[in-house]
Amino acid sequence: MTAGKEAAHPAAERIVVALDVAPDALTALLRALEGEARWYKVGMSLFYAAHREAIAAVRAAGGNVFLDLKLHDIPSTVARTVAALADLGAAWLTVHALGGPKMLAAAQKAAEGGPKLLAVTVLTHHDPSELRRLGLDAEPGRAALRLAGLAAEAGLFGVVAAPEEAAAIKAAYPSLFVVTPGIRWPGAPAAGDDQARILDPAAAIRAGSDALVVGRPIYGSADPRAAFLAVRDAVAGALRPPATDRPGPNGPVGSTDAGLDAFLSYGPGQTNEPGQGGKADDRSVRPADRRGAGGGPEGAL
Repeated sequence: MTAGKEAAHPAAERIVVALDVAPDALTALLRALEGEARWYKVGMSLFYAAHREAIAAVRAAGGNVFLDLKLHDIPSTVARTVAALADLGAAWLTVHALGGPKMLAAAQKAAEGGPKLLAVTVLTHHDPSELRRLGLDAEPGRAALRLAGLAAEAGLFGVVAAPEEAAAIKAAYPSLFVVTPGIRWPGAPAAGDDQARILDPAAAIRAGSDALVVGRPIYGSADPRAAFLAVRDAVAGALRPPATDRPGPNGPVGSTDAGLDAFLSYGPGQTNEPGQGGKADDRSVRPADRRGAGGGPEGAL
């Protein structure tokens, strides 16, 4: 997953920080996460407000850019837009799978030699009642799986889907890279949260997510760096071998990982350093950089 310098910790490669902030807050947030975060999402609100300057700021800070614009138009328009965005230096770019097979194929052709394309499936604020009103499957997971299939057929690198849908997508289309927004602190949704399908970081990784997009739990925290480190520790804990594979002096180590403990004990607004109870595993946890015949979110994440 690495597109730039090595991350300070391998688990950080699985976390994309959503920069859903005002342009005048961007520099401070990047500075707070310097040396820890490696991937950043530039979404519609920041891109439309700051344009190329936002991407340049992320790259100057040593970060990799996930440009999340959810392109959705007729095939020729999307193809021209993908080509026009190619020189910005983004590593990933989103299109919307509801644009259909022809649009996805045209976008993929236009992206050759440029950013890897991710198809957005079903936005995480949708619930079954909203999908019924749209005339789609009442069960978001079925709709997401069908749209993921279109992305695989068009040869896209991956998809964006709710974390609870990752396992089914990975099982059906193992070559797809699955990016999941809707990541929240356990039992503590953000005030005014419009996300409907959410999981905590550890659960999302265990469900099969290749990368997590985390926004409000980090940029909405009084200490974004501590919040990022807590998410990182949770990811590292979820990626460790099962307890039965890690014998201790008195038998197998318990199922609660130190990294997950650290994550569960910190939430938005906490300012002290997480992770005092355990050092994260040092082994590489980066997913493979997949491409192939089958593989290669709206609002704040």
